[in-house]
Amino acid sequence: MAVENFSGFFVPDEIVSQLVTLTKFFQAIGGLIVAYIVFGVLNAIWNRKRSQEIIKMRKLLEQINRKLGKKK
Repeated sequence: MAVENFSGFFVPDEIVSQLVTLTKFFQAIGGLIVAYIVFGVLNAIWNRKRSQEIIKMRKLLEQINRKLGKKK
């Protein structure tokens, strides 16, 4: 059985099934790319929050060191 497309040509079922397989493959690759981008964005947000916490800890540690240094 053949499938007729808009231009009036007949396309064999073998080619149609290969195209369906190819489109499924590209959809899977596209899904992986989207998942990678989402993971990258979430990781960047998490790293930014962690970096801000580290900066706060450094400032507090410097304050503690200054206070301890004055007592000596």
